[in-house]
Amino acid sequence: MTYTEDLRTFGGRLRAARKAKKLSQTQLARIVGITQSMVSDLERDEYGGTAYAIQLARATGVHPLWLQEKRGPRLLSEPAVADNIVPLPQSLPFDPQTVERLNSLPPRWQGRAEQAVLGVIHDFDRSRRKSNAS
Repeated sequence: MTYTEDLRTFGGRLRAARKAKKLSQTQLARIVGITQSMVSDLERDEYGGTAYAIQLARATGVHPLWLQEKRGPRLLSEPAVADNIVPLPQSLPFDPQTVERLNSLPPRWQGRAEQAVLGVIHDFDRSRRKSNAS
């Protein structure tokens, strides 16, 4: 069976990233802390999104925003300057105590915090695009 990448959906990008990393669904699930069936469901776009997007992106070596929205550079090794995207630690004015508290969270909670921040940024960008279109 010939595999071709379909990068139009989250599931397609997740599958492409997993295969590029040469990971099975079971291996990826173990790394992220979810079930193999959830990975399968995500790759088939059974869910509208996931709180594990950050962890999935890190495990597969891609930028979270690329995985979620196909924006910015694909690989983590590429500079994150496309589409005015910069890495979160450089772009958010968190005070040192907040950064320390975020870094002390367990990985699962760090992912949730990053997901929340990305969600706020996404909502802001969408709102700004709507107001510019008016």
